[in-house]
Amino acid sequence: MSFEFNLVFFPSPTSSLPLPTLLPHRTLVNRGVLLVRDVGKACSWWFAIPAVSTFTRSYTKGRAMVQQMIKRSKYKEILQRDLESRRLTVSQLGMEYHIHDIIGAELVECMRTTSGPLLRLNEDTGKQRRR
Repeated sequence: MSFEFNLVFFPSPTSSLPLPTLLPHRTLVNRGVLLVRDVGKACSWWFAIPAVSTFTRSYTKGRAMVQQMIKRSKYKEILQRDLESRRLTVSQLGMEYHIHDIIGAELVECMRTTSGPLLRLNEDTGKQRRR
């Protein structure tokens, strides 16, 4: 199920605006996407993504496992097709997702060879750049 909404400033629940203006945010509050946070007299809104911890856990463990697979291979490089044939046990996102992730994050170098793309672990990968 997907939700589509535009980011619009809504007044606080204690506002004196008519009810139809406040209705769209009630659906988001009921779904757990928009949270009301009252701190003293100030009222603020927080956006939340339900069950994001499952994704985050799967993402970090999967990335680490793929990096370990490459690190343990000979010369710290592996053909992409060989890596795709391996099985991930800790992630629900799939090997293809994680391969695209590490290439996009520049954790590996992708080189074209006659046998197919070769993924080589970058030397500075152990330090993992912070953005």
